[in-house]
Amino acid sequence: MKKQDSYDYYVGIDCAQNKHDFAMKNNQDKFLIKRGHFSNTLQGYEKFLNTVLSKCLNKDKILFGMEVTGIYGTNLYERLKSDGYHVVMISPDSVKNYRDYKRLNKTDKIDSGCIAELLLNGDAQIVHVAKTDILI
Repeated sequence: MKKQDSYDYYVGIDCAQNKHDFAMKNNQDKFLIKRGHFSNTLQGYEKFLNTVLSKCLNKDKILFGMEVTGIYGTNLYERLKSDGYHVVMISPDSVKNYRDYKRLNKTDKIDSGCIAELLLNGDAQIVHVAKTDILI
């Protein structure tokens, strides 16, 4: 992925069955949110969006990225897309390689920060996904 200069904010999301961890960086490489999380529910999604939008109201300036994790992230991906947000799925290998390069431990919180950094730096390996039904 080439660096996306049209975005000012990068949100990395690590998806799991019951909750998602997220981190948000600005285009100055500063964490605005380093260790956020939300439940895998509609109420959790709304809380998450309110938190992100408290940092930036212009959805066209935010790029969301999440690691491909099978069913756990699909609903969130589709919901963000249907709500008009820019969102990409990232290869798990690019997240693992980046984390290993930085010699970081494997945790969901760390992975969400790595995803945000990969988006900011333009180093994320994007995976194209097929459209599915929204279940959130």
